[in-house]
Amino acid sequence: MKKISNEKKLIKQFLLMDCGTLVFGIVFFLITNMMGEKTTILGAAIATIIFWIFDFVLRGFLGKFKEC
Repeated sequence: MKKISNEKKLIKQFLLMDCGTLVFGIVFFLITNMMGEKTTILGAAIATIIFWIFDFVLRGFLGKFKEC
């Protein structure tokens, strides 16, 4: 089995975080519109960006992005 380098691990973590953020944005948009709120795509995008920033900061404080 090949060893994955530290840089590839970090890239993989960022890509997983980005995919999770996209899923959050889509679900946020769909659920808020199903509840009757008139959420625009711009509003959902802003909420997604805020979620990504909080997720990045939280993972940084938890040490998820430390190089092994």
